[in-house]
Amino acid sequence: MQRKVIGQGNDTLTITLPRAWTQKYGIKAKGNVQLKVRDHVLEVCADAVKHDQKVRFHFDLPDYHLIRWTLGAFFRAGFDELYITYGNEGIFSSIQDVLKKKFIGFIITEQGRNSCVIKSISTDDEATLPVLLRRNFLMVTSFADNILELYRSREFSKLEDITYLHDNSDQAIGLCQRIIIKNRYGDLTSASFEIALLENLELVCDTYREICEIGSSLKKPFKNESVLLELLEGINRDFRELSSLIFDYQDATAAPLIKRIYHRIDRVEHLYSRPEPQELIFLFHLHLLLENIKKFFPTMIVLETARLRSSSD
Repeated sequence: MQRKVIGQGNDTLTITLPRAWTQKYGIKAKGNVQLKVRDHVLEVCADAVKHDQKVRFHFDLPDYHLIRWTLGAFFRAGFDELYITYGNEGIFSSIQDVLKKKFIGFIITEQGRNSCVIKSISTDDEATLPVLLRRNFLMVTSFADNILELYRSREFSKLEDITYLHDNSDQAIGLCQRIIIKNRYGDLTSASFEIALLENLELVCDTYREICEIGSSLKKPFKNESVLLELLEGINRDFRELSSLIFDYQDATAAPLIKRIYHRIDRVEHLYSRPEPQELIFLFHLHLLLENIKKFFPTMIVLETARLRSSSD
């Protein structure tokens, strides 16, 4: 859709708004719309776009993972109210459990015989996003450090006890994704790369959880314990450094970090030839961690380029 730019006076330019759009959202003369400037894009928003988003959905099967993923999709997509119907009480129990464990600010406000209403009580304020993003990375680095400490102290049974840190991170990541989608729907480039950053962080956190579960089943230390834990310690340092880079990018820091990550991958691959079965699984997850950390770099560089472009305008 194109609009002709109309000159008014010496310095003022105006465009008309589509009639169907203004009628749909109740915009009238002397009313207000929200404007956002993003590089070469000017975003015109009606407040109604962001509020009172509702959806209806029916669950036929009491499958916990399906319920979790479906509600997760609605949560991240920014819906404020869900009207859910279901076939049996077992499904409702799963819905309650998922909401409790996975989603910040989603609560059940009404319950019928085979239905319930879920509403958002969070503000989803974009101004909170920078702090939440930093907090997400801090949570995962803290999770990683706790895992290393318990492996070193050989308190394997306690590893299962700290997996709640993974669940907390999951909740915070989902909230960040929701805020981005609700507030940056017009800025597709920035939103898509920020979402990719969070999805990759989720993968890293999931891999740390798997390392937790490997350790919780150990009866004795690894045969090559010192080598494996030295690698895990190095990966944790790499991830902590990468977390700082995301918020304060420097080429002089990024280049040697990339080099160290590739060096660690080579070390892990070299160790594949001689471990015991449990060590092999552990090494596989160290390898997976390194590959996921490596994937942050293209996304991080694109976001840094966008920031530099924005600050130069």
